[in-house]
Amino acid sequence: MSQGKDAILKYNQQKFEQRVPFVIYADFETLVEKLDSTDGSTAKTASHKPCGYSYIVIGKPHKQPVVHRGDGGVEAHFLASVIAEKDQLATKLNEVKPMRITPFDEMIIRNATRCGICKKVLGTNRVMDHDHLTD
Repeated sequence: MSQGKDAILKYNQQKFEQRVPFVIYADFETLVEKLDSTDGSTAKTASHKPCGYSYIVIGKPHKQPVVHRGDGGVEAHFLASVIAEKDQLATKLNEVKPMRITPFDEMIIRNATRCGICKKVLGTNRVMDHDHLTD
């Protein structure tokens, strides 16, 4: 049995409580082509050939769904498209915007003794927000 501070079970995964700013939902469509192939004891009866996809980025700003149909290269097109979305979203996440803090907000911050999210004790060097998403 654990002794001391290890004897206390404590939740410390606050990064999983935070809402993510963006999420991408995607769906692939395929055409099923019949096959007559046997490889050992396995009989391959059909092959799924990608013929299109759609995805939507949920977050702010609202974006329209992306739909693509084609005969070849659907997978590569999908990856290129999602990577381009990732680059745009990363740029948006890296934007630094000034905080709008009211005198009431300042009073609450000044009087706080613990972080409202992770409950750690706040020191004398106060910041408006510390990182809860990464370890």
